[in-house]
Amino acid sequence: MNKVKLLAWLVGLLILLNLGLMMSMFMGKGGFGHKGKGHHKPNDEAHIQKVFELNEEDFSKFKASKAKHIEVTAKLNQDLKDLSSQYYQTTLEPLRDSLLDSIMEVSEQIYLANSQHLSELRQLVTSGKEKQLERFIHHLVQGESTRGKHKKGPPPRH
Repeated sequence: MNKVKLLAWLVGLLILLNLGLMMSMFMGKGGFGHKGKGHHKPNDEAHIQKVFELNEEDFSKFKASKAKHIEVTAKLNQDLKDLSSQYYQTTLEPLRDSLLDSIMEVSEQIYLANSQHLSELRQLVTSGKEKQLERFIHHLVQGESTRGKHKKGPPPRH
């Protein structure tokens, strides 16, 4: 009988811990990227226009820069994916070296495209909003660097 009571208490405790964890997840506060009242995704254009106080002309420049950046980086990212796939599928060392050089060149082009886009954004932002823009950029970079990656546990099985 003691074992049954002990198990019942443990199950009850685990249920309470689960409820507490779920409540903390749903009621937690957040900044950019958290959905809910008053929160916006970091790439929400209307929110960006409002926060950085862009007039219509500057907002049009922002949207054009963003569209150009998406177009350029989409092609570069596809090139990078294709080169990476070829790199891991070949066993010929000279070809692997050549592919690795190409991968490095495409990676550099991606960084340069990102840098150009961010430079254009910095030119559009009024004085007094620079720190806010830097926090926004930091958030975007952090989001990109962790997107799709597992933080804990073993790697996924293939």
